[in-house]
Amino acid sequence: MTGLLTSPEVEVATPGKRTDVKSKGGGGSKASTKANINNLLNILGYFLSLVTSYLGGVAGWFGGVSNSELSSKYQTLITPNASYFQYIWAIIFLFEGFFAIAQLLPKYREQPLVQRGVGSVYFLACASQTAWTITFGYGIMTAAVIAMFALLVALLAILKRQWTVVAEEKKKTLTSIRLGETTAEEIVEDLTAGPPRLSYWLLRFPFAVHAGWIAPATPLMLSVILVYQ
Repeated sequence: MTGLLTSPEVEVATPGKRTDVKSKGGGGSKASTKANINNLLNILGYFLSLVTSYLGGVAGWFGGVSNSELSSKYQTLITPNASYFQYIWAIIFLFEGFFAIAQLLPKYREQPLVQRGVGSVYFLACASQTAWTITFGYGIMTAAVIAMFALLVALLAILKRQWTVVAEEKKKTLTSIRLGETTAEEIVEDLTAGPPRLSYWLLRFPFAVHAGWIAPATPLMLSVILVYQ
């Protein structure tokens, strides 16, 4: 009878003490460690955008001219030097490549900044980037402006969602410390990915620099329509 009433898997929680329940093998279920649809869409969207941007922006597959040549063609008072475009896009694709790879790794794939902060919105941003590359290459400026505006909205949505996640995680941490469930010294992982941590450069910075470029580029596209159409 005694063997039926007791089990090594059961812990009795005492008042004021936090009890964490873990599986016997530790580390959670096996299914929870697999990449989900968000992770797969992120890597797919990145390579779709990267390949399309190279073929259209550099090789000139869409319309027969590169983005640098198009920028020189459609000059306005606020158009920057064409050489700057190469450096800016190189930084954007480099860091978004870091994100695309990092978010597949077990350490980052389930983090709130990836699942709730980015979700599937990055795929929409990549689709908009692809649409802009094609329409801009063919000189369909109205469609290009719409695509760029959609890209800007998607990037700003990611920044907003990530800031919401950061605020929620900070609140959870402060509440846990206030209730005595944990201490600041016991916190091993910072899910807010604040700078200068590596996770900031992998999970948050790529979208900040991309949005920082698209924000002024959108009115630049509008000025092209006003001048040349």
